[in-house]
Amino acid sequence: MDDQPFFFDLDWVIRLASHAEATPDSGPCAEHPDGGCPGSLLWVSDETGVYLESNGLPAAEFGPGTSTRVYAHGWEPGSGRQDPDKPFEGGFVSSLHLQNGEEQATTLLERMRAGGARYMCLEVHGEDAIDIAFTSHTGPVRHPLSPQEAEQPCQKIIAQCRAAIAEGRFVVQQVHPDDKLPTTMVYTVGLTAAGQPELLIVGLAADVAHEVLSRIGSQIRTGQRQLSHGQVLTDAIEGYDMRVVQAEPPIPARLLPGVAYAVFGAPNVRLQQLAWPDKLHRYPWDRNFDRALVQPVIGRP
Repeated sequence: MDDQPFFFDLDWVIRLASHAEATPDSGPCAEHPDGGCPGSLLWVSDETGVYLESNGLPAAEFGPGTSTRVYAHGWEPGSGRQDPDKPFEGGFVSSLHLQNGEEQATTLLERMRAGGARYMCLEVHGEDAIDIAFTSHTGPVRHPLSPQEAEQPCQKIIAQCRAAIAEGRFVVQQVHPDDKLPTTMVYTVGLTAAGQPELLIVGLAADVAHEVLSRIGSQIRTGQRQLSHGQVLTDAIEGYDMRVVQAEPPIPARLLPGVAYAVFGAPNVRLQQLAWPDKLHRYPWDRNFDRALVQPVIGRP
């Protein structure tokens, strides 16, 4: 395992770390076998792959269709990297403490959120030293992006969106968590060209939200489907109904689709949110919605 880098999607590492920090109790670890290991992540290799999970109790819940494990890039279930009978290095469980001496969990969370990085990289040096770094890609590790470097990818994304729209396509864009929106937002860019609202999903795993928006957005872009305010979608996520919510101005600044505004101009963009329920099928506007699930909304049905 020495010098083998493992890259984890930073959006979901932040969620796990936030959960581990906030939960009132925690499970055991090697240093605290009887439990009581506050603010830590577990780094695990088993027959399924290599992943991180929160050590906090009660266990994390992140919404329908969403795993509470964050697998390392290329080490997911079915990747072929793990031998089910002989997990990597015989399998291991290692604690990644968010509190280390004077460093508090919130300090590490601020590091995670800074600089436009997309991945957290873990690498073992020697027997006990774990190197933690943040990077924009799954190649050689570098320091977090400068503001100037972060601006360049933004301009490139806008140009790519315009090219896709010119070809009759649309793009699904992801917004990473920060101090203004501590969760992932995924939205479409291009449905405006078909005279339809852009769609957004807040708070679901990026891969789940991306699949839903890609599928439904394609139906809208080709004229097979239109969504209306308050509509119930029974075919978006298996076992859960999503609700269509039309934007009610003013839209919170943290939920603005910046790339769509840059491409079409803000006055020309309409928005619909696909809201998802908690495990008891309650929505964010319901009084008893599970507030551990972060899902701000742009309106209500």
